[in-house]
Amino acid sequence: MVAGAILGRPACYQMTGGQVVLSAVDFETFDYEKASRFRQKISKAIERLAVSVIRQFDLVVVRGNKSKAFLTEYGIEEKVAVITGSVQGNLELSTNRHIDLVFVGRLDPIKQVSQFIEIVHEISNIIPSVRAKVVGDGPLMADMRANVAKLKIVHNVEFLGKRRDVEEVLVCSKIFVLTSKSEGLSIALAEAMVAGAVPVVADVGELGDLVKDSFNGYLIEPDDIDGYVRRIISLLQDKAKWSQFSERAIEASKEYTHIDLVSERWHQNIEKIMKHRSKLN
Repeated sequence: MVAGAILGRPACYQMTGGQVVLSAVDFETFDYEKASRFRQKISKAIERLAVSVIRQFDLVVVRGNKSKAFLTEYGIEEKVAVITGSVQGNLELSTNRHIDLVFVGRLDPIKQVSQFIEIVHEISNIIPSVRAKVVGDGPLMADMRANVAKLKIVHNVEFLGKRRDVEEVLVCSKIFVLTSKSEGLSIALAEAMVAGAVPVVADVGELGDLVKDSFNGYLIEPDDIDGYVRRIISLLQDKAKWSQFSERAIEASKEYTHIDLVSERWHQNIEKIMKHRSKLN
């Protein structure tokens, strides 16, 4: 913003992580009622300060409608644009979807991968042959492996680590599971959906912009393990429903996050602020 002011150029702020980046309260993890009044006041003061800085930008880009609504409450609306991350959207889909469940992400506490392992364990009691893959690495890898061994589901869960061919894993997967405490609009989710994997994900952040509950996937209340298990089993046991949801997931991801559409949104908004700046000059 400072550089833009010095050079006489418009500046853009991109809020990739969603409203939790700015909010004084992480509404998914913070117990506001138990927090001290002093802490609440300080948090709100910092929030207002951050928003006052953002107000100075010519363009504010957010990932989804919840973040836009958050800024609208502060009177920042006209300069806010919803522009997601992008996916290519032209994948060769596999007819051999031998992976039942897939998790893609960093193995750290905010992703709550332990819940994914618990979900697989519960499902294995009903569908003993369920196959799950974990794509990604992180500080919890050793703990996850130990938990899988403890639960005796080593034959059900495979840790793939970091992969360069994530798309090839996704096109062979039936269901994409995301158990995060917090998200913006997950690119892993968009990539999974365009690959035809049906999303069963936590109802956090901006995920609801892309996942329409009971239409192209399922949104689950955070930490509701039974909810995940019920929805996943219903999809695994009903091929017609899974196929219908899969087709809808592909279309939704293409319509919302295809790289051509996202590029056009950037072009339109940058052109708009350039025209506005030229009028001011």
